[in-house]
Amino acid sequence: MFDSLFLQTRELFRTNAGSTGLSDLLFLQTDAIAQKNVGPIGPHLPEYVAFLQQHRYSAETIKCNLRSASVFSQWLHERQTSLSQLSDETLETYRERYRRTGRNPSLPTKVAGLSKLLQWLRERGLAPSPRNIATAEQQEWLSRFNHYLGSVRGISASTSLRYVRCAARLSDSLFGRRPPVWTEVTAIQVREFVTKEAQTQHAPGLVCAMRATLRFLVMESAIHPGLIGAVPTVRRSRLADVPCYLAQEDIQRVIAICDNGRSIGVRDKAIITALARTGIRAGEAARITLSDIDWVEGRIIIRAGKTSRERVLPLPEDVGRCIVQYLKDARPRTTCRNLFVRHRAPFAPLSPWTISWIAGYRLKQSGVVAARYGAHAFRHSAATHMVRRGASLKDIADILGHESLSTTNIYAKLDLPNLAQVALCWPGGDR
Repeated sequence: MFDSLFLQTRELFRTNAGSTGLSDLLFLQTDAIAQKNVGPIGPHLPEYVAFLQQHRYSAETIKCNLRSASVFSQWLHERQTSLSQLSDETLETYRERYRRTGRNPSLPTKVAGLSKLLQWLRERGLAPSPRNIATAEQQEWLSRFNHYLGSVRGISASTSLRYVRCAARLSDSLFGRRPPVWTEVTAIQVREFVTKEAQTQHAPGLVCAMRATLRFLVMESAIHPGLIGAVPTVRRSRLADVPCYLAQEDIQRVIAICDNGRSIGVRDKAIITALARTGIRAGEAARITLSDIDWVEGRIIIRAGKTSRERVLPLPEDVGRCIVQYLKDARPRTTCRNLFVRHRAPFAPLSPWTISWIAGYRLKQSGVVAARYGAHAFRHSAATHMVRRGASLKDIADILGHESLSTTNIYAKLDLPNLAQVALCWPGGDR
């Protein structure tokens, strides 16, 4: 049985991987796998190989993934476990057999790529999706809540996801696997949940998520409006802090540290330059596609994100040069249309978190001392330099994509030369 499967896999790989230069040596090395009964995953291995090759995994990685998939499938066959019974718990039970202890607790290559395999099986409907929500009733009201956040409140998808996750934890904490009965919820239960969650979650974000959840329940007449007051208040003085920003010399140091002669450095240089010169958010940088750049007009489209509005920004010359260098010399060949993609297979788009991590990593690598390390340090810096060059707050708000001028007002604190001209003398003389 597996001999024919092995021949199908080899032929499929030959068809799809001719341009990669990989040879039959890969399959000769994995011939030992062909002698085993691969169980329920066996019939799907040819398609899985095509998936790995399409995403340009290396020959060694494909070989390792095939071996681990074959052994895992053999184990499922011995336990009489079908793909319809495959779950995260099943995979974790299997991993425990190989988990190392002591100084090197990492998993060995025998279980390499199994999480990716499970995700691939789920995307094709071959394995059931994870059941994070206990009951159908919880699933239903969380779906309504998510629709309310996006359609009624106009909240971005990323923020809606955080709010829905918080609501799911609240439901699980209050009701477990029971259908939610919100009329039974008390103010004490709400306060205890927030207090417990605040120990591991960002408190201001948690409070916002809880209030959004309770407002939705009030709108559905599921709870009394007064229950919203049970959410504790996080004291924050608006505009009390001064935005952290970087001097132009520090920004140039960060950009220079990316010039290391490697393709990943070319990519990071393009990312840092775009963040520092345009002031875009990490999520906006992650969403830029190749078609969003108008090279003739010299502008770039920033797609709707946090504020649900898109805007058009001029493309600075130095940003354009860095992007061109990245496209010519460093960007992997891939069908993905996002501008910034992973340096290694699979060549998927970089996430907003990864964009911010790259910015923070390059900041630390350059030795620049900053109040915060991440993409927002460059956003604050771009706004600060615009203020000091005489740009109006309205212009800055339009470039940064702020919905309200009150959000932009904080940058007025950083216009130190103009503030010094209007400063009053200290009562009683100089001090």
